Amino acid sequence: MSTFQPLRAVILTFDQIDLIDFTSPYETIYQARDPATSNRLFRIEVAGPGTSVTDNAATMSTPSGLTFKQHISYDQVLEELSEVDLLVVPGANWATTERLSQWHEFPVRKIIKEFAALPSRPATEERPPRVLLSICSASFFLAVAGVLANRRVTTHHFIIKELEALCAKLYGAGATEVVRKRFVDVGTLDNGVRVIASGGLTSAFDASLYAIELITNMKEAERVSEVLDYQWVKAEGLI
Repeated sequence: MSTFQPLRAVILTFDQIDLIDFTSPYETIYQARDPATSNRLFRIEVAGPGTSVTDNAATMSTPSGLTFKQHISYDQVLEELSEVDLLVVPGANWATTERLSQWHEFPVRKIIKEFAALPSRPATEERPPRVLLSICSASFFLAVAGVLANRRVTTHHFIIKELEALCAKLYGAGATEVVRKRFVDVGTLDNGVRVIASGGLTSAFDASLYAIELITNMKEAERVSEVLDYQWVKAEGLI
């Protein structure tokens, strides 16, 4: 009888989230399987500020966006943060990203900061290192949470200059390198958390596949890419 326990993945949501920033990592990690057992690799939970959020279509030409429910609250995520194996942070359009980046009490910022400061896991623990996966403009949330000092990162190519300016303000000129790539391996924090950032929109597939590779192996990432019928070109990332 298998004793396999799925890894815990939490996707943070908020009103006016970019829908593809949410759905592309969700679908990618949903398809991942444990190489040893073929069981689903992740138990995915959607976290948010209330019971539901609406995507950013509500701010465009349509009268209302797509509304979807959450499984757990921000408070519950914070209480159980040490149990989270993969934390996914989607982005939003520029106006929403800029506003939320300037909101010091934005709960997503607090969750990122505390996740990045968790004690290292004991060496005897069998679970893989924790991964923090940022999608598109969520790199701005990583920046204000203090994660990007002396790192290299990416975001949607339309707002690279804005992220460079924010990081220079927070950390000093030249302290953070912002590049245009499908995804960037930002590196490993002192507590062992591995940080990955994606470029815009469909780049989230590439970054999510890379996260699967880190947690399992290249063969599983390639299998998921095939299931998605998505051509993953790992060379378009920066590792």
